[in-house]
Amino acid sequence: MARVESIAGVRQLLIPNGNGLSGHSLETGEELWFYPLENGSNVHSAMPWVLDDDSLLFGTGYGVGTVRLDIKHDGDTWSATKHWASNRFRPKFNDFVVRDGLLYGLDDGTLTCLDVQNGSIKWKAGRYGYGQLLLVDDLLILISEDGELLLIPADVQKAGTAGFNQILDSGFCWNQMAFANGRLFVRNSSEALCLEVATQSAKEQQ
Repeated sequence: MARVESIAGVRQLLIPNGNGLSGHSLETGEELWFYPLENGSNVHSAMPWVLDDDSLLFGTGYGVGTVRLDIKHDGDTWSATKHWASNRFRPKFNDFVVRDGLLYGLDDGTLTCLDVQNGSIKWKAGRYGYGQLLLVDDLLILISEDGELLLIPADVQKAGTAGFNQILDSGFCWNQMAFANGRLFVRNSSEALCLEVATQSAKEQQ
């Protein structure tokens, strides 16, 4: 997997690979910068999250954790340096989200809220396996590995649950969800569903 982002004023392709994260020129494919981050399985599946013009978050599971990187360039010279690192948030193959300076994601299956400025943990609550989550408005939409759907307010103070429902009954729910026009699309290896979700933005689109 890869993602196109603008960093230090340059649009580039971010590629997680077996031993770290690299940024590549869209025009030539040339590697602009590289940051080493290794785990025992040589697998990086969670995508990075760009925080601003010159910093991003990148994490992995297998006991390693997450780093905030500062990306700089001067002429043709690029650098990627560690701003902070934490082994208390380990996204294995579950993408995380950021809202108002806070990261929300699954640390080896445990829902976690983390301060992106310094890497400190605000709270941890609930084990959901290697499920997936999305951020829609101020709501976390989370599907557990076992197929339970939860609506959780994105709140720095606590992890309250707005509602939950068992929506998929067979197979691991490791697949990414998608949300568009008030509809949530979920699937696993044997089932797929389209659900109407009444978030604030969904109501405004109706």
